Formats: sequence, structure tokens, C-alpha cells
Amino acid sequence: MPPKKPIVGGVAKKAPTRRNAGLKITSSVDSRADALAELIVKHKQLSEEIAKLTNDSVSRLSSASPVHNATNAGTQLAADATAWQLMHHHISVSTRRTYESAVKQFARFVGSPLDQIVISEVVVLNFIAHLFRRGLKFASVKTYLAAISNFAVEHGSIDPSSSVRISHALKGYQRLIPVAVDSRRPVSLDIMRILKCRLRSSTLSHYDQILLWCAFCFAYFGFLRVSEFAVSSVYYSHFIQLRHVFYDGVQVMLNIPSSKTDQFGCGYTISLKSTGRSVCPVRAYSEFISVRVFSTPISAFFIFSDGTVLSRLYLEQSLRKLLPDYPTVHTHSFRIGAASSALANNVPYHEVQAAGRWKSSALDRYVRSNIIIPPLSFY
Repeated sequence: MPPKKPIVGGVAKKAPTRRNAGLKITSSVDSRADALAELIVKHKQLSEEIAKLTNDSVSRLSSASPVHNATNAGTQLAADATAWQLMHHHISVSTRRTYESAVKQFARFVGSPLDQIVISEVVVLNFIAHLFRRGLKFASVKTYLAAISNFAVEHGSIDPSSSVRISHALKGYQRLIPVAVDSRRPVSLDIMRILKCRLRSSTLSHYDQILLWCAFCFAYFGFLRVSEFAVSSVYYSHFIQLRHVFYDGVQVMLNIPSSKTDQFGCGYTISLKSTGRSVCPVRAYSEFISVRVFSTPISAFFIFSDGTVLSRLYLEQSLRKLLPDYPTVHTHSFRIGAASSALANNVPYHEVQAAGRWKSSALDRYVRSNIIIPPLSFY
């Protein structure tokens, strides 16, 4: 069932109920003609009713809120369950969960149930001011506003972010709140060697040591996001599976089924070549696949001996234990380090961009020029 429509400007919009004509079309020509005539009358009455409700809604909305004047209110009245389902899936499951959490925070601020939220320019401006007083990052505020905008549009209202005053408030927010410096340290080959040595001397089982080392190598040499090879939540299932990894005798091929920049699942293939050194993704793969527990091809590639899937939380906890002297190394540090190391070793920018599957200049935020990265020949 489609969700209830919110009150826009304090006025609840009621959708008309479509009456069932209850006509029985017989096989005779006269009966069909009578039924058709009655159907035309019914349809005309229903159209007049919808038009009346639409005009009432438009006049109320235009006078109630400076943000929402709903010029096409009539087009939303006939949306059925399938239409709501299609609109629901225009964003990913993980984004949907983030938006739902943000809208609940907004509802608590307003002090109204979700189906009675008044979405007006003033309310949104006050909410932005509330987030400013809490000291939230500008990126978080943009997420909140995107969630509110999505909620409003899905319920037939106008996008509040189209307000000029809200746009000005966001620009002011960005000026007054300085951009936070990304403190995550990039993982380089020297840190990879430290990880390998400490894994071998850890109290982890032999199986877990090999699994983690293979995951670290895949993350570093494949420029992987953690969500592409580990479980981030029970709702997210885009990590690589056993069927997505194969070895052709020379290199390991990873087929990334979908990712942050590939929401429609076109897929992307990554080639991991042998380095001939101790830090080698091909050697790490060979060691892990030789001990990996049997499973179906559609199961996650990185699974423990008891069948549980490698999670982002476990990776983060493992890094904290293995690298206590590197507190700013996190799961995303492998991707940051791979990009920084490649550019430091004069790999062309467009090749690094393609390897990391960056669609824009977002790669620039990953480069760490203030950290000395030894050349590959050093190892």
C-alpha cells in the first residue's frame, strides 16, 4: 500500500475513492451499448470529481506554503501500488535506510508523526539551523536535506531544496563550518608488510590469518571499497561472491557485480597481477583458495571456516588490534593508499581514476601528498 501523504502547509490532501461501476456486460448488442453509455456517464462524473478535488488542493497548497504550491497535484492522485513501488526503488536499499533515519530525525525535530509532517520553507530552515547548532558536518546536512526532499517529492510535494532561501542558508553553512580534513592514513606497501608480519605472529587461527591477508591484498591492489568485498549490513549484498573470482594461471580476475558508482549492476572486472614479492595478491589468493571452506558459487568469497561472512566491523576491529601504532588506518585506507601510491609512482591520472572506478574528480580527495610513499622499486 502507498504511504500516507504528509500535510503540506497544514492541509491534508484526500485522494478520491474510485467507485466500482459494477456493470455486467452481456453478450447482446443492446446490453453492451447500455453498459457503455452508463460507463461514460460514470467516467464523466469521476473526472469532474477529480478535477474539483485537484483545484481545491492546488488553491490550498499555493496559499498555505511558500515552498509547496503543487502545480501538478492531479497527477499524483491516481498513483497505484505499482507506481509507489517503482518510486520506492529509485534509490538503493542502503540509501533508503539512510534517508528513512534522517526523516525520522526531522520528524522528531518537528514533533509530529511522519504522516503529519508540515514541510515548509521555515520548518526546513529552522531544522538546518538546529543542525548547525549541533555542529554537524556540511556533508551530513546535505544528506538530511536530500532525505527530506526525497520524502516530500515521493509524497507529492515540491522539493524544498528548490527554495532560494534554503540554498542561501546552505551556502552560509558551508562558509561558517570549515571542511573537515580527512585524517585517514593511506596504507602503503610498508604498512602492508607490517600487517603481514603481525598477522603471522597473532593469536588468530591459521585460516583467519590467510583470509585477512587475502582481503587486505585484494583491497589494496584492487582499489576496493570495503562494501565491495565485506558485509556492511544485512541489507547490502553487493560484495564479491565465489563466482566473481577466478584465476587464469597468470592473474586473478575480480568481477565487481555492482558498487557505489554502478547502481544498476553493469559490473566491472579488475585484474590483479603478480608482483613477485612477499606482498602479492595472486599469492594471497592461492593460499586462501587452497584452504577456503566449500560453499556454493553464490556465497560470499570471504567466509570464515564456520561459514560466516567477513564483515566491515570485523575488518575494522582487526586493524585496531594489528596496527595499534597506526590509529588512523581504517578500512578505506587501502583504497586511499592504492591511489596515493599509484600517483606517487607516476601512474597516469586517468589510469588511476579508471582503476578506482571514480566517475569524477573525487579521486583528488584521496591523494595524500603530505605523506612520503616509497617507490615500488623500494620493495
